[in-house]
Amino acid sequence: MKLPVAIAAAAAGCVGVVAVTTLWAQRPQQQVPHTRTALVDMSEVMKNSARFTQAMEGLKTNYEAKAKDLQERATRGNELTQKMRQMPNGPERKQLELELAKTRADYEIDQKRITEEIRDEESKIILGLLSDLRGELERFARTHQVQLILRADPEPPNLTDPRMIMREIHKPIVYQSGLEATNPVLSALNARAGAPAARTGNAAPPTRGGVPR
Repeated sequence: MKLPVAIAAAAAGCVGVVAVTTLWAQRPQQQVPHTRTALVDMSEVMKNSARFTQAMEGLKTNYEAKAKDLQERATRGNELTQKMRQMPNGPERKQLELELAKTRADYEIDQKRITEEIRDEESKIILGLLSDLRGELERFARTHQVQLILRADPEPPNLTDPRMIMREIHKPIVYQSGLEATNPVLSALNARAGAPAARTGNAAPPTRGGVPR
């Protein structure tokens, strides 16, 4: 007995669906790769990196020496100004006024030059740290099969400040969780610099959004 055309077509469709479903179930399922993340606290790295700290201390010593020289010149200029005010009008006072004008101009030029030099040296030191840190982070990522390393987000110091509140609202990352990379990366940085490994204040970088500390 032959089935009506409509029933035959429906039966054939059901068989096709069952066949496709069976084949799909037999295919090996593709696993969605899990992206492993790690966290690094940049403030802890900068505070405890031996090479960075040493370089910044050297920069501070250099700046303090130049600042002391500028201060002595400023004091000398003030003394000459007081002396000029006590002098009567005449050639000697006019000569001293010219000398003071040149002294002030030289002082301002040197002050600006020293400030720019210190700023440039500070930028070079920070860029050097970032270059070293990038290499250590790459090694850490390869060793631990990490695909993404995020900056740890410490607890804001003051959420009563409207500016801090706005920063919290506009943060691009509101939740993060991953391997703790700060201590091992910092230890590697200091080891390559020939310094003992520094201990950070936290066993793991502080996080926000309910992520474990």
